[in-house]
Parts: sequence; C-alpha cells; structure tokens
Amino acid sequence: MTTQDIVILGIAAAFGIVALVGALAAWRVLGRAGAGLRAAADGLSTRVETMPVQLAGVRTQLSEVNVQVEHALWMLSEFDDRVDRASVDLRAKRVASDSLRLRLLQGRLTIARIRRLVQLMTRLGELRRVFL
Repeated sequence: MTTQDIVILGIAAAFGIVALVGALAAWRVLGRAGAGLRAAADGLSTRVETMPVQLAGVRTQLSEVNVQVEHALWMLSEFDDRVDRASVDLRAKRVASDSLRLRLLQGRLTIARIRRLVQLMTRLGELRRVFL
C-alpha cells in the first residue's frame, strides 16, 4: 500500500466514523421524537374517546341557549307590541286632553265675559239710579 492509498483509506475511515456518529445522533433524536409522538398519539386517542361526549354536551347547551334566545326574542317582540299599543293609547289620550284643555280655556273665557257683563250691568244699574 502506498501513502496515497493510506491517506484515501484514512479519509474514508474518517467519513465512515463521522457518518456513524451522525447516524447515532440521528437515532437518538428520532427515538426521543418518536417517544414524544407516541405520547401525543396516546393523548389524542383519549381525546378522541371523550370528544363525542363533549360534543354532545355542547350540542345540548347550544340547543338550550337557542331555546332561551328564541324566548327572549319572543318576549322582545311582545314588549315591542305593548309599547306600540301604549304609544297609540297615549296619543289618543293626548288628543282628548288637548280637546279638554281647549274646552277649559273656552270656559274660562266665557266666565271672564260673563263676569265683565255682570260688572257692566252693575255699573249700568248704578248709573241708572244716579239719573233717576
């Protein structure tokens, strides 16, 4: 063997050792990653078993909330109708109140006219006594 063959053989041996060390490191890292993946798979398998029960519970809660929301919407609709009826009633009462207020003012005016007429008649009676 020549020096050249020994150098090539040494380089090949060095590459082989580096490859073995790299393979050993990769084997260890992949072994840890495999253990982590197995743990994740176990966790997911237990979740898969409990998830349908949880989803059924969520569906039940959603249906209860849906019923409550529908009831609340119905109550709001009823309240809206009652408010509309009350508004119409208030407008009608306001019209009636305005007409009563107008009649009251007209009555006061009539009383003031009658009072003035009585004053004038009293004055006329006094003047008539003076001239007679």
